[in-house]
Amino acid sequence: MEIPNYRSQVVYEEIYNDEELGRMEPEFRRLENVCYLDHAGTTLYAKSQLEAYISQLQENVFGNPHSRNPSSSLTTDAIDAIRLRILGHFGTSGDEYAVIFTSGATSALKILAETFTFNGGPFVYLEESHTSVIGIRELVKSTQTLSNGIHAVPKNVMEAFLNARSSIDQSETSKLNFQNETQAKLRNGLVAYPAQCNFSGYKYPLEWIQEIQSGKLAPLVESRDFLINQSDSTNLPDNWYVLLDAAAFAGTNYLNLSKFPADFVVLSFYKMFGFPTGLGALLVRRRTEKVLEKKYFGGGTLQVLDPSTNFHVKKQQLHQRFEDGTLPFLSILSLNHGFDTWIKLGVSLEKISIRTFRLAQYAYRVLVGLKYPNGQPVAEIYNDSNYESVERSGGVVSFNLLRQDGTFIGYSQVEEIAFLHRIHLRYGCFCNPGACRRFLKHKPEDILRHFVVS
Repeated sequence: MEIPNYRSQVVYEEIYNDEELGRMEPEFRRLENVCYLDHAGTTLYAKSQLEAYISQLQENVFGNPHSRNPSSSLTTDAIDAIRLRILGHFGTSGDEYAVIFTSGATSALKILAETFTFNGGPFVYLEESHTSVIGIRELVKSTQTLSNGIHAVPKNVMEAFLNARSSIDQSETSKLNFQNETQAKLRNGLVAYPAQCNFSGYKYPLEWIQEIQSGKLAPLVESRDFLINQSDSTNLPDNWYVLLDAAAFAGTNYLNLSKFPADFVVLSFYKMFGFPTGLGALLVRRRTEKVLEKKYFGGGTLQVLDPSTNFHVKKQQLHQRFEDGTLPFLSILSLNHGFDTWIKLGVSLEKISIRTFRLAQYAYRVLVGLKYPNGQPVAEIYNDSNYESVERSGGVVSFNLLRQDGTFIGYSQVEEIAFLHRIHLRYGCFCNPGACRRFLKHKPEDILRHFVVS
């Protein structure tokens, strides 16, 4: 194998100063002699983060928030403060958004799928979305009418519609939607896309949010070119809502919801802080909560219930109606220590974003430079941006290794070698079959054929 003098050609420029690196070193000493490269799977918690959390539990009595006693009040007040801290982190407030705690990003998506009232409006999703986003379509098919169109849109098509110069008067559209709020049975369209592709690391424009809300995808839906179900409707929605999957984005990037007001945002906290697992959130914009209609009710969500009749009254606040049963309150308490650790380490999300981008850029450039003596590349890398800009590229590098004749080296072989050298990688399509299929140049019939053969 020929390895060019890439050490002089490809340079990694460290953005953290010596003081910042010095603060991190004792937090992650367990990584000595380990090369951990699976932050897309889960980031790593800091030593002091867990110590502070355990200390808090040892020094306080936290009771069930559904009880009424001093320990219960302590828990309730702490959770309320954490809700506000989460919203503050995303540049907004409790006046603009509600925080619904869930068991993860997937659970948040399922809750939205079960409660969003389409009323004949379409569900549109970017093909290169997480499996859990695409799974919404099954609930749409099973619980809605044939008037609901389900549209799976390729990346290049979505870009063509949303990056084009807008001909829609945003103020007029907002006025129309406001007037329509008082009407019954409005058709509501839901459009889902990720802030960052978890397969390639590509960052989609957050500016798309307001473009979608203004109705810019109306011609796409009207064309029915990407319709995947037997919808009989040609009606366009009265209102367009945006579901932003921020699970892969929020751990290394700043999302300002005051600037980019998505209607629904899903989060996974272990991808932000490494701990706890099994905890996520659905952020709901206050002005759009009217389109959520929850049927099931669990413990803690009602003001009153008569079990012998149909009489019940749900609680007023959105999160109280949607958080069924007892919250994982001890896990929620740990979120404070995740935020505190970021402050303690003294690095902003902007710096984290730049550093992860530079590391990905360095890895990409080195891999591109590796060639066999016959000139055959050692790696086939899957990305859309060539890691030229932090605005469009995150800290993910997806690739296959190749033999000298250009054939793929099986991932199990790569896994064995990486395991021997204590390199922690991730293998597969990362629950993003759309991106995987496009980059591997597979057609739908190829997927079916491979599945049958396997």
